[in-house]
Amino acid sequence: MDVKTFVRANADRVVAVGFVIVGAVAIVVGWFGVSGTGLAAEQIPYLVSGGIGGVVLIVIGCTAWVSADLQDEWRRLDAIDERLERLVSGRTNDGFDETPSNENGHAVSGLSDGSIAKEIAT
Repeated sequence: MDVKTFVRANADRVVAVGFVIVGAVAIVVGWFGVSGTGLAAEQIPYLVSGGIGGVVLIVIGCTAWVSADLQDEWRRLDAIDERLERLVSGRTNDGFDETPSNENGHAVSGLSDGSIAKEIAT
C-alpha cells in the first residue's frame, strides 16, 4: 500500500499517533530540562510545559485513536443496518410489515429458503 493512500485512509489515526509522539518528546525534553537544574524555581517551567503538556498531548492522541476506532465500528454497524433494511424491505407489502406465520398463527423468523440467515451470515 502506498504511504499517501494509507495516510488518507487513516488520517485520524495518523494525527493520533502524531499527538502521542509529540507528547512523549515533550515529556523527554521536560525531563532533560528538569535534570539540568537543581533549583525548584527553575524546574517548574519544565514541569508545566514538558510534563503536564506532554501528558495532555498523549491523552488527546489516545482519545483521537479511540474516536477513530468508534467511527469504524459505527460504519460497520451502519452497513449491517443497511443490509437488514434491504432484507426487510424485500419482505414487506405496500409499506406494511407482514411477519410470516405458520398454521398456528405463530410468527416465523426468516423465509423458507433460509435467505435471511444466509445474508446475515455473510
